[in-house]
Amino acid sequence: MNNESAPITTATNEADITRKRSRAERQARLNRIKLWALLLLLAMAALFLIAHFFEPQFTWFAYLKAFAEAAMVGALADWFAVVALFKHPMGIPIPHTNIIVGKQQKIASNLSDFVISNFLPEESLKRELDKIDLSSKVADWFADENNADQATQEILRFIPDLLATVDSARINTLVASKAEALVTNFDLTKEVANILSHLSQERKHQELLTSVIDLASAYIAENEEWMEKQITDNAPAFMPAFIGKQIAKRIIDTLEKLLSDIRSNKQHAFRYELDTIVNNFIADLGNSESYQAKALEIKKGLLEHKTFKQYTSNLWEEVQNFILADLNEPDSNIRFQIKKAFLGIASKIKNGTDLRLSINQRAAQEIIRIYRENRETIAQHISKTVAEWPDIGHKIELEIGRDLQYIRMNGTIVGGTVGLILYIVFG
Repeated sequence: MNNESAPITTATNEADITRKRSRAERQARLNRIKLWALLLLLAMAALFLIAHFFEPQFTWFAYLKAFAEAAMVGALADWFAVVALFKHPMGIPIPHTNIIVGKQQKIASNLSDFVISNFLPEESLKRELDKIDLSSKVADWFADENNADQATQEILRFIPDLLATVDSARINTLVASKAEALVTNFDLTKEVANILSHLSQERKHQELLTSVIDLASAYIAENEEWMEKQITDNAPAFMPAFIGKQIAKRIIDTLEKLLSDIRSNKQHAFRYELDTIVNNFIADLGNSESYQAKALEIKKGLLEHKTFKQYTSNLWEEVQNFILADLNEPDSNIRFQIKKAFLGIASKIKNGTDLRLSINQRAAQEIIRIYRENRETIAQHISKTVAEWPDIGHKIELEIGRDLQYIRMNGTIVGGTVGLILYIVFG
């Protein structure tokens, strides 16, 4: 079990490492672009100082000074605007700064409403589900032998753990009590009467009689001399031997003829008599107090028998041991049956158009129902997750910070250009 879970743990660790590396790389890129924006501001400041110093000697430096001055104003204004989104500029709690953190609760609420309304509207979800042949995709996946083996192995992996969580003592007690109740409530005489009545209606007792007659006829034919000897040996002493043999032969012939008549004649009186005996016996089974008392005695003996008690009290352990032993076999029957079920279901889905449509329709209905019932929960989860994000400002800055730094640099250039134009026009 531990070996099977190791790949999952390794994959999780690798994913965590990849995410951390990605965050570090984004932070490094953000720091680099911030440095470029700062260097551009410092360059404008240096240009302003140089132009201011040389302006008295060279009048055209006034244009550079106007450009640099306006560029610094634009750079500082955009710096303030960008910083104010994520924190208080220079740590000073100026009103309407640190906007994202200050509005985190409102952002969370609005974001959840936005996602539910624009990305997960019910009609849009229905349209997307109608495009997906979910049952075919599932069937195609399970129809692959490797996938069926993988799914089977996943199920088998959990069976021992599932069995281990079961309270064996409680299950044994439950099985024993259910078995005792089953035997106690079982109407033995009624069920036997029903079975015999069914057999009687199908004339099984007459078939049994025919088989007995065949057996008796064969026995007589094979032992005719012995029967004749038994009859003559038990005849009176004064009776001549030849008369005894004649009487014995007549008895045997009469018995054989009787059996032959009963066998060949389905309307023979003996058969009617057997019908009456059987029907009376069936009726007595359902109504006779003596039969019912005997049935109770049989059931009581069964419940009190040591073997019955041992079997019912240890039945669950035997089932568990059987399952675990089978799972360890190379040709496990449980593994075979589960895989066979997967492949069989996949085949039925692939070959049954009506079944596929029915499954797709039912699956879409269930997804819509679950979504409809949990829509508010989804919205609340999104809102709560965003509202509880630690350092939300830094998270968002990592995602859009580079673009904002480009805005700072663009603002520096644009501000300088506008300042230069204004100086040229009004200077």
